[in-house]
Amino acid sequence: MYLCLYNFKLLVLKHLLHINKIVCSVLVLCLFSSVVWAQQWQTALEHYAENNDNIDNISEVLEEWAALENEPANINMPKHLLALHLIDELQYNALQIYIKENGALLSLNELVFVGGFDQEQIMLLSHLCQARPIHLADSVQTTALKQNIILRWQRVFRDDEAYKPPSTEVWANHPNRYYIGNPNKYYLRYKAALNQQWEWGLVAEKDPGEAFFNRPPKAIDSLIQKPYQYGFDFYSAFVSVKDKGWLQKAVIGDYHLLLGQGLNMWTVPAFGKGSNIVRAQRYAKGIKGNSSANESSFLRGVAAQIGSKHLSALLFYANTPQDATVYETDSLTYIESIAQGGYHRTPLEMNKKKALQVELYGVALAWKIRRFRLQAIHSFTRFSLPIIPPKSALLHRFSGDKTAVSGADYAYTLRQVYFFGECSYQYDSQTFAFLQGMSGSIKDRLKYTWLFRHYPSRYHNPWAAAFAERSENSNETGLYIGLSLPLSAKWKAEVYADMFRFPWLQQRVSAPSIGSESGVAQCRFQEKAYKLKDTEGVSAIDYYKKWAWRYRITYRLFDRLEFRNQIDYQRVRHKAVRSGVYISQDMRYTSANDKWGCIGRIALFNADDYAARLYVYEHDVLYAFSVPAFYQKGLRAYALVRYKYNRQLSFWCKIAATWYQKQPLSWQQTSNKVQDQLSISLQLQWKPTIYKSRKKIACR
Repeated sequence: MYLCLYNFKLLVLKHLLHINKIVCSVLVLCLFSSVVWAQQWQTALEHYAENNDNIDNISEVLEEWAALENEPANINMPKHLLALHLIDELQYNALQIYIKENGALLSLNELVFVGGFDQEQIMLLSHLCQARPIHLADSVQTTALKQNIILRWQRVFRDDEAYKPPSTEVWANHPNRYYIGNPNKYYLRYKAALNQQWEWGLVAEKDPGEAFFNRPPKAIDSLIQKPYQYGFDFYSAFVSVKDKGWLQKAVIGDYHLLLGQGLNMWTVPAFGKGSNIVRAQRYAKGIKGNSSANESSFLRGVAAQIGSKHLSALLFYANTPQDATVYETDSLTYIESIAQGGYHRTPLEMNKKKALQVELYGVALAWKIRRFRLQAIHSFTRFSLPIIPPKSALLHRFSGDKTAVSGADYAYTLRQVYFFGECSYQYDSQTFAFLQGMSGSIKDRLKYTWLFRHYPSRYHNPWAAAFAERSENSNETGLYIGLSLPLSAKWKAEVYADMFRFPWLQQRVSAPSIGSESGVAQCRFQEKAYKLKDTEGVSAIDYYKKWAWRYRITYRLFDRLEFRNQIDYQRVRHKAVRSGVYISQDMRYTSANDKWGCIGRIALFNADDYAARLYVYEHDVLYAFSVPAFYQKGLRAYALVRYKYNRQLSFWCKIAATWYQKQPLSWQQTSNKVQDQLSISLQLQWKPTIYKSRKKIACR
């Protein structure tokens, strides 16, 4: 521990030098930048998507936000806003106190007098919320069966040999070189809600290259060991009910568990850190039906939460199929890891499908009183086949066919300070992991957060997805600090620093190492350790350093026409110095009646190689998100058109194209050839309401 603190002191001093350099750059940019919010609710969705890195979780959050277009949330019901990630715990408590002392808000402009709300967030809430009276009885004003049906077709047009069916002889000699299906991607989603208590849904997806209704050729049919499935390759369904007396919520089918800060149980992928500097904590939603097409991140079974306002118990059971490559020896059948891709395009990939069953059961007990919440959880996981990772690099990885985890999490609000933390103990490895954090504000202006985490190298909880530098909550100790200070109605200064160390070996690093990441506003600096090639039997450690910078300006020429310029630049130092730049021009148009909408972009990019690649968010059809990687020299352009026929029927169409300036690739490239490509996405959304009747409810 003393060595850990000593390393952190050195990293803090080192970061002060980097932050000083970045601050100078930001002050120069401030002379030429401005931020203008658009007047459509879609801008709020885009803002959230660009500032969160977890795409799977974003799709579910934005689905709820998009529903607010027709039925905005009530600002006088803070608990609902907290569940929608529209406010944090401190704002929730401040809003509750304000309503208790002054009564329900009559206008969103009153948020200026509520502590913790800045101009930017008030503008965001104005797109998604209204100020309505608080109902004395049931907050549900309608009894209706609301449905949401989405049909989507996508295809990437490029010259790919894998989609060209060869002769029978060639296919028999190279069965895994060619795909069985066509390059089209089909997606179907149906979701319905009855009176905001009952909910059910269905998701079906077919990825490019997967068979749809065609059988595999006879030349490779004998190589496929799994039963052939006609139609979509992946199906997911659930039924849920909530607020039925002592039954708070229950789900049967495919679902997620989001508990605590994610260290004991968090089944939605949550890789790395988000871009919200002063929001390091997670907001657990408990049980949630699965609406994602991710084929490896869900639970299949049943879960129920029962109890009262202050005390509740959550019981869950799941037996979920997972993809894996099965290995057999004379005395043992095992797997090395769980496959995450979800593709079943070749006989090799099809034989991985549902090769493993993961059984999970447990209980979580929660106690809540006023502003304090405490929860204890215990879970047991059993794999149908033992996991035996390859014996390489002496890495600490999970091995075995079962594991058990117990832990606890808490949250407490004291005036303008929010404390949170979680601990976890894994029985088979006998390791203890924990995180502790605090966030708050000073005089409703300076917002701050810090979080310390410690995940031992032998801690391997398959359901952990807490705050971390890496996607795995193992072999990491770190301290994160974030600050945000509003300077005016349109400007605010943000700065953060994350200092971490890896006490044991990790992938591509053959020794313990340290790293750091810091930033101011849209500038970031990152430093990590990587392994160099062995030289005369000695492995050396080199540090990967990345400096990223973003400049953006949004402006309007007419009431319905908006423009945006954006420049992304990054510089990478690893073995050699590389750089990448991305320059884009966006245009957004919305018709006066809001039936038509169009977003277009043309961009130039130039990155030395794959190591200097840039990830940039792109607009896409509703509930689909695109964050492609750009490297080499090229041109990117796309147009997204939305047509709203009526309140129930909408259409989307996106056409995107990428042209590359041909040149040889280098360093860690998986292919020595890149191709120009054209992609098209078409989507239809139908939201029928079968029955609707309003209740007369007394208001105060």
